[in-house]
Amino acid sequence: MLLGKNINTNFLKKINIKIEKNTLILGPSGSGKTTLLKILGVFRAFSGELYLDNRTVFDYPFSEFRKKITLCYHNPIMFDGTVLENAGLNFFNIKHKEEKIKELLKNMDIREELFYKKAKIVSAGEKQRINLVRYLLLKPKILLLDEPTANLDYKTAQKTISFLFEYAKQEKMTLVTVMHGIEFSQFFEKFVFLKNGEIFSITENKEEAKKIYGELNYE
Repeated sequence: MLLGKNINTNFLKKINIKIEKNTLILGPSGSGKTTLLKILGVFRAFSGELYLDNRTVFDYPFSEFRKKITLCYHNPIMFDGTVLENAGLNFFNIKHKEEKIKELLKNMDIREELFYKKAKIVSAGEKQRINLVRYLLLKPKILLLDEPTANLDYKTAQKTISFLFEYAKQEKMTLVTVMHGIEFSQFFEKFVFLKNGEIFSITENKEEAKKIYGELNYE
């Protein structure tokens, strides 16, 4: 469980949040969604308290903490090398089995003929899914996702989200996801709404979440 108490930045105000299940963070542009996501993963400075499994995050050795919780950005960087090589890259220098990487790429709807193509020349949507594979291979306890379907058409986005949650359930991972829309609400168990740097509402009721989304005109 991840617990934030009285979190503040120069924009976010008095954020109190508990992450113990798959959570969707919603809000208009500029409401603080990505900033909150970065704080939950300790990717930016903040004041307040943040606990992972009842232990302050600052008590964890960096590498141990980063293996438990990490953030997948929506604008992936592809390095020199093939799609297969890029999908297996990580900041821990962990070597993954090639068959596992291929399996996840296929599940992300990356065609086999692309595996040995240069990663830098594939489409933006393909790069985004290759990047998702990188983080799924790490199997963190909590995976923070910043607009994981931003470069995908609806059909591909639906398949991608469906597999993300299937794999997360299998590997006992919790997904905390920032999105602009609520069209994939069926996959989430908790909804956090931000407005002007503050938590506007938190609910676990999907119908209530849709109503809040509509009333606040988040489109």
